[in-house]
Amino acid sequence: MIRELLDFGKPGFEQTYMDLGCPDFLCQKCGSTMWYEERANKPSRPETPEFSICCLQGKVVLDFLKQPPEYLKELLDYRGGMRSIKFRENIRAYNSIFAFTSMGAKIDRAVNFRPGSYVYKISGQNYHRIGGLIPSDGKPPKFAQLYVYDTENEIHNRLSSLKSGDSAKNLDATIVQGIKDMLDVYNRVARVFRMARDRLSAPDNKEVHIKLIGTRSDSSRQYTMPTTSEIAALIVRDFGQSSGRRDIVVEQREMVYKE
Repeated sequence: MIRELLDFGKPGFEQTYMDLGCPDFLCQKCGSTMWYEERANKPSRPETPEFSICCLQGKVVLDFLKQPPEYLKELLDYRGGMRSIKFRENIRAYNSIFAFTSMGAKIDRAVNFRPGSYVYKISGQNYHRIGGLIPSDGKPPKFAQLYVYDTENEIHNRLSSLKSGDSAKNLDATIVQGIKDMLDVYNRVARVFRMARDRLSAPDNKEVHIKLIGTRSDSSRQYTMPTTSEIAALIVRDFGQSSGRRDIVVEQREMVYKE
């Protein structure tokens, strides 16, 4: 290893690597996915290896992580074929078109007016921005509005929401449809926005607001997530005063984005 470091960069030097294959083995104690070379019983090569780096061969017991929905599990599986490969190669773009909010910050752009690598510098801290439930006249829906407005053309609208046309070309409309259906079933916030859509399309259309409920902790030193039933609420007509400092009320129509 030391010799390789000394020779690195010299003419004719070829850097080698070890191919460990795929993690096709499961720990018999905790079920972790492992590589064969991670086995504890070396140097023997048993057909059913034992592992210790995950749970010390059963001495450490941890709760299993919550399993994702079956559709997402298939997309993330490296053995899932071309559909899985397409999804993982463009996972950031897929994540972007389903975001409820955009990211905001006070960006210092002057730092890049000189030679050198690009620098992302902000003053203060990052925050999220959200607009009204319905876009302004003549504007296409984006972010949370995509869950409420013109949902008959939702797949097209989501693909069109990307700023880069090249990114949209790399996305599969059937995968977008599958993720949409999955979120409608499993994501509590998405279901509240769908309820707002149904309210807005009803014959007796009334003013609709969505309240995104923040922390209920009295401690300023600790952020406590709301309980399951407190994540969001659909409010028809007058919603009165906000009941929490961190609550965000999304109006039916709004000309500016809230932070």
